[in-house]
Amino acid sequence: MATFALVHGGCHGAWQWGPLVAELDARGHESVCMDLPISDPLAGPAEYAAAVADALADREAAVVVGHSQGGFTLPFVAERIPVRKLVWLAGAIQPGLYEGLPPAGDMLLMTAEEITPSADSLIRIPEDVAMNRFYHDVSPSLARWAYGRLRPQAAAGVFPGRMPRFDPSTPTGMIVCRDDRAMSAPWLRAAARDALRVQPVELPGSHSPFLTRPAQLADALDTLAADSR
Repeated sequence: MATFALVHGGCHGAWQWGPLVAELDARGHESVCMDLPISDPLAGPAEYAAAVADALADREAAVVVGHSQGGFTLPFVAERIPVRKLVWLAGAIQPGLYEGLPPAGDMLLMTAEEITPSADSLIRIPEDVAMNRFYHDVSPSLARWAYGRLRPQAAAGVFPGRMPRFDPSTPTGMIVCRDDRAMSAPWLRAAARDALRVQPVELPGSHSPFLTRPAQLADALDTLAADSR
């Protein structure tokens, strides 16, 4: 049995993990989800990590899973509390965090225009962009429901303002979505191989396997947790 801390990505929330939580429950695991303060213009990944640490109070060291932009938050969680493992789920890795990372400019597939903040420094993803980048293989009704749950994302949370102070030898894992249209699958494979020094787990499909393939994602996380015992 493992405790999983599930850290959502940009513009999303704890709601995204519902189908995955049910699958992890069925495998005997505990899941902890939280809404990060992503719309706060003064908050960034270090502050997001504080919300994760608070949600994990009085629990055993967790496998911390960061989806998409939530990947930036992972090492800041390890800076605050003991963790069992850090797992990037189609997740962003801060430039300079590990030696051997591929060029940062090749990590994101979304264009600058798609994530340009408004005058209030908040990023709002247009529906057509979300459907193409996040939910292209999600059923239409579920994709519309998910889009309706998205929140504005403060620009301050897009990139960390400093380097985290954590133990780089903390065990890590990587899950790559082969048909991802938001994060570059080749970049993630190279990051896993050359920087994290791990073999990535690959899933078919889009950036949102928690909605489309929760059972396969739960199996992958179950395996990654077992490897960290």
